[in-house]
Amino acid sequence: MNLQIRDAEFEDIEIIQDLSQKLSIKEEEEFDRKIDPEWNKRPEAGDYFQSRITGDQGYAIIAEHEENVIGYLVGGINEAEEFRDTETIAEAETMYIEPDYRGKGLGSKMFENFLEWGKKQEAERARVEASAGNTGAIEFYRHHEFEDYSLTLERDFN
Repeated sequence: MNLQIRDAEFEDIEIIQDLSQKLSIKEEEEFDRKIDPEWNKRPEAGDYFQSRITGDQGYAIIAEHEENVIGYLVGGINEAEEFRDTETIAEAETMYIEPDYRGKGLGSKMFENFLEWGKKQEAERARVEASAGNTGAIEFYRHHEFEDYSLTLERDFN
């Protein structure tokens, strides 16, 4: 299978937004009813993806098969919380691969590219976040040597 990974470009924003919406729909249906899949089509979502594609602290790659975009990974260098003794964190903020292309090593390759980039940026740590019920994503990140760090709990006031 001829899979290619390349840097995302400004012209890729719309397709990244479409794929991000697919991710949000999956997350909303399976793990988190509070996610708004329509956010991905809002101007602020476009601004966010643009900043990750064109900004100095941003990272954005896409995966293609026969010139069709089948996945993306977006992240960046973020400042750590003030109470930590770490200054910068390379954070993989969102990643999606079309279902037919999962389990073929593409996600690992994209993620390893991100980690290499974070190291070159001299980030001190790497971070990811996953919905608590998304055991597939959690196992993927653990496979890449990530360990549990914190746990966020929420509740409704209803």
